[in-house]
Amino acid sequence: MPKYMYECENCHAVHATHHSMAESREKEKCEKCEKGILFKKLSNISFSVDKQQYSETRPGAIVDSTILDLHDELQSEKEKLKNNLWKEEGLENE
Repeated sequence: MPKYMYECENCHAVHATHHSMAESREKEKCEKCEKGILFKKLSNISFSVDKQQYSETRPGAIVDSTILDLHDELQSEKEKLKNNLWKEEGLENE
C-alpha cells in the first residue's frame, strides 16, 4: 500500500499512514491536537542519476565529439593546402 502524508491545518503536525488509493484520511480530526482537520500533503519525490551514464549521454557530448572531429579534419585540410602552396611556389616543404 502507498504511504500518504497528512498535515493538520491547526497545529501543522504531519501524520504518515499507509492505505489504499481509494481510502482517504482527509477531513478527519488531528490525532495530536484533536482540533484541526487533516489535509493531504504532496509526497517528496526522489530519484537518482547514474553519473557515468549521464556523462556519456549528456547533450553536449555529441557537440564536443563533432567539434573534435571537425578540428582534426580542418587541421588535415590546412596541411594539404599548405603543402600544395609550397609545391606551386617551388619551395617544397622540407
